[in-house]
Formats: sequence, C-alpha cells, structure tokens
Amino acid sequence: GGHLPDAISASKLSHYNPLENIRCVNQLKEIREFREQLGNEILIVGWVEGPITEYIDLRKATEASIDFCLDPASVEKTMDTIVESAIEFITLQIKEGAHCIGIGDSFGSQIGPDMYNQFAFNREKQLVDHIHNMGALAKLHICGNTEAILPSIIKTGADIIDIDHLVPSMSVFKSLLGPGQVFCGKANPVSIIQDGTPEIIRQSVIDDSREAQGRCIVSAGCEITPGTSIENMHAFKTSAQTLFSS
Repeated sequence: GGHLPDAISASKLSHYNPLENIRCVNQLKEIREFREQLGNEILIVGWVEGPITEYIDLRKATEASIDFCLDPASVEKTMDTIVESAIEFITLQIKEGAHCIGIGDSFGSQIGPDMYNQFAFNREKQLVDHIHNMGALAKLHICGNTEAILPSIIKTGADIIDIDHLVPSMSVFKSLLGPGQVFCGKANPVSIIQDGTPEIIRQSVIDDSREAQGRCIVSAGCEITPGTSIENMHAFKTSAQTLFSS
C-alpha cells in the first residue's frame, strides 16, 4: 500500500476499468467457470474492497488516518471514486454469475464510530443497495472488534454480516438484525480451527449458534490459516452439519 504521496494526489484519481486489470479479469473468469460447472449448487461469492480499506491501500494506514483528520474533503472525493469503480466491478461479477458479493472494509474497526459513519457507512450502504438492485446478496466483512460500529454495520442492510472472533458477543446485537439478515462467524481461526481438538471445534460451533440465537452462518472469525489441517476443517464442517440437522 501507500502508492500516493498525499490526500490531494489521491483525490485526483479517476475510476479504473476492471476489464483493463488482469486480476479483475481473472476473477471474472473464475466466477464464470464456477457458474458454468456448478450452477446453483454452491454459493458463488465475488468480492470488492470497501472505501476505507481501499483508501488505506492507496495511502498506507498511518498517512490515511492523518488524512481522515486533516483533509476529509479530499478523502471523501477519493472514496467516491473508489465506490464508483467498485460498483462497476460488482455489476460485472454478478453478470458473470456471482450469487453474492462480499465487501471487504477491514480497517473500518480502527477508526471509531464517528469516522466510520462519516466516511464508510453511506458508501458501504450504496454498495449494498447496488448489489441488491442487481438481484444478489451482500456480505460485509470488517476485521477486528467491531462492537462499537455493529449497529451501523447492520443498518447498511448487508444480508451477511461477518463477525470477527475479537467481537465479545453477538447476542447483544441479534435484536438489531432485520428480516433475512444473519451474522457469520466467529470461531477463532487459530486457537480453535487450526489448533483445536474436534471437541473444542464442536463446542465452538454450538456456542456461536446459541450466542446468535440461530441467526448465524457458522464460520471462522477471520481467514482460515494455511496451517489448518483437512481433519480440522472436516470436524468444523461436520459439527455445523450435525447442529443444523438436529
């Protein structure tokens, strides 16, 4: 990250064309291949970066955080360009067959509720609304302890709201969920899924489901580590299947 020297330089960016970016093109090809091979057998999830995280990519975390305080006008102009570009990429992914689009705004937990609502909320909601207008589901992922901003995250209308393992409890926020909204989480990907015994994994699945009173997709509370064994992933899957079939 950190390609640009200052907030003003970032604000001069024009939106990118996903079809001119090899990584975007490859992602579209992957979605198309999954849809052709599997149809609706599995949930195909595309992805875009959210406005906070993409701005961090452009300016680095420390510099971006200073920009948020000293030059919010330039920051917001840049973020509007980011959202415009993301909407274009979302459209292409859904047309290729994605059932759902994930929005990754990982740094959102680091800036506090006031700045989250100033910079991220309306823009994330704009992405969610576009995804819904295209007939797909929206998934919102913000890393870390999002407890302070979870009410706002839920209000974006995202169908699937990722909950990091650092969030103390889902139960406090369950009543805020709208019809069709669910949490997704929140097993510790290292201490439970990578290093846990089958019994520890099973109990985690039960605890998370109870905590969300059933309004939860059983998942890791962030990315699965490369060191996670196939056996532990199988135990995780089996525990979830057993719970929800009972």
